[in-house]
Amino acid sequence: MKRYSKDFLILFSGQTISNLGNQIYLIALPWLVYELTHSSFDMGTISAIMALPDLLFALIIGTIIDRYNRKRILWIASFIQLIIVLIIPILFITNMLEIYHIYITGFLYSSATLIFITCYRSCIPDLTDEDSLVEVNSLIQLSLTLIKMIGPLLAGIIIANFGIVEGFMVDAFTYFLLIICIFNTKLPKEKVRKRNTFFFDDLKNGITFTLGSKILRYLIWLVLIVNIGMSIALSLMVFHLRGDGNLSANQVGYVYSISGIFSLGFTLFAPKIARKMGSMSAISLACMISGLGLLFIPFTQNIILKGITLGLITGGGTLGAIYINSMLQKQVPSEYLGRVFATTQMISRVSVPLALVVGGWGSETRFGVSGMFIISSFIVILSTLGFYLKMKLVNDSKRKGEIQV
Repeated sequence: MKRYSKDFLILFSGQTISNLGNQIYLIALPWLVYELTHSSFDMGTISAIMALPDLLFALIIGTIIDRYNRKRILWIASFIQLIIVLIIPILFITNMLEIYHIYITGFLYSSATLIFITCYRSCIPDLTDEDSLVEVNSLIQLSLTLIKMIGPLLAGIIIANFGIVEGFMVDAFTYFLLIICIFNTKLPKEKVRKRNTFFFDDLKNGITFTLGSKILRYLIWLVLIVNIGMSIALSLMVFHLRGDGNLSANQVGYVYSISGIFSLGFTLFAPKIARKMGSMSAISLACMISGLGLLFIPFTQNIILKGITLGLITGGGTLGAIYINSMLQKQVPSEYLGRVFATTQMISRVSVPLALVVGGWGSETRFGVSGMFIISSFIVILSTLGFYLKMKLVNDSKRKGEIQV
C-alpha cells in the first residue's frame, strides 16, 4: 500500500472522528423529534428539510469553494457544525427547545455539512499524487462503510447509558478535534484565482464547463438515472424483506450485516480493479454490479443469498462513488472542482424524491415490490450500457486538463 501524505492523514483522521460523532447526531436528532412531538410527520419533515440545501445551494456553494481559500472554508464549516450541535442540548437543558428550533438547526447543519464535504473532496487532489487517488478514495469510503456499521451501535450505547444531551456533547467534541486537525493540515499554496470576475459569472461558467464536456455530461446523466433506479429499490428494500421475504426483524438485520461485509470487500478491491481497467470501464462495471444485484434479489430465498445480492447492490454503489470521485479529481482542473462536485451532488439529491414517488406508486400497482426491483435493475443496466457505449466514442484521456468546454 502506498504511503499517504502527512497532511492527508491529519485531515482524514479528523474527518473520520467527526463522521463517527455524526452517527450520534443522526440518531439523537430524530429521537428528540419523537420526544417532542411523537409525530411521524414531523420526523419526515426534518428529513426533508435536511435534504433541501443540496437542492437549493449546491451550485452556489461549489462556486464559493472555487473562489476562496479552501482550508478556511473547511474550518468555518466545521465551526458552524460545532456551534449548531451545541445549541440543541443547551436549549433542551433550559427547557426552551421547540420543534421549529430543530427545523432551523437541521437546515443549517445540513448546509454546513454540504459545504464541508464538497470542499473536502475538492482538496484531496492537493493532498495526494494523481496515481494514488483511487486508493485514497477507497480509504475514505472504507472508513465511511465501517462507521455506518459500528457508528449506530456506539451511538445507541452512548445515548442509552448517558443521555441525549451527553450524546450531543460527544458529537461536539469530535468537531472540536476536526477543527484542530484542519488547522494542522497544510494545503499546498493555491493558485491565484481570478478576482476580476463577478460571483454569478463564475457560477455560470461552472455550469457551462460541466455541461460543455461530453464526459461530464454523460457522467451526470448516469448519476441521475442510476440513482433513480437505486433509490426506487433501496426505498422498498425493507418492505421486500419483511413482506415478500417474510423475514423477522433479526433476520433483516442479518441480511444488512452480510451486505455490509460485501461492501467492505468491494472497497478493499477497488484499487486493484481500477489498475486493470480505465476510469469509465470501472464506473460502468460498478453500476452493472448494482444492476445485477437488483435483478437477482427478488428471486433469492434464504438469508445468506439475500445478504449477498444486497451486498452486490450496495457494493457496486460503493465502487461507483470511489471511481467517480477519483475520475473527477484526476481530470477536472482544480479551479472548477468545487462546482463540478456540487453539481453531481445536487443531481444525486434531485433523483431521490422522484424515485420515492415512482417506487411508492409502482409497488401499489400490479408490478408489486418485486416487480419494481426488476424495473429498477433494467433502469440501471440499460443506462450503464448506454453510458459505456457513449464513452467508446469519447477520447478518455487520463491527463488533467483534457476536459474542454
